[in-house]
Amino acid sequence: MSRALGRMGSTVSFQSRLSSDSFGRELRASLVDAHVALPHCPTGPEPTTLAVASIGDDGSASYQFYTEGTADRQAEPVPVSEGFAVFGSLSLALEPAASRYVAAARSSAEAGAVVCLDPNIRPATATEKTPRVPAGHAGVCHGAEAVRGRGWIPR
Repeated sequence: MSRALGRMGSTVSFQSRLSSDSFGRELRASLVDAHVALPHCPTGPEPTTLAVASIGDDGSASYQFYTEGTADRQAEPVPVSEGFAVFGSLSLALEPAASRYVAAARSSAEAGAVVCLDPNIRPATATEKTPRVPAGHAGVCHGAEAVRGRGWIPR
């Protein structure tokens, strides 16, 4: 989403922690090329989180995630007080970063930013301990109906 907004000429920044590996360098380059600011996006030696999709004989997709000890799990997001704050996917599901992202989402909403959630969280990555962002803190929620049944967005 950050890259799309940057390409359209919006002022946008991206917060996470990127790896110094080839995937992380490519992600950083693609963000910079799209005019995305990276003031809160340090680089670390940890590997990049990977999701590998495969298609079964019946045409259905399955996913395998490589998340242990990865760079983005070490992210320390900073709340924003204006504009949009977008949170999604594994950042909201996996600790140790999930609680920090949830806190940043709540603080950003309370400070006046529009919080957008894209909770594309696969059942394989969610647990009962996964922190939740209360619906009252989200101004925009992509795919809300698809995740309500999983308890991500209260009814």
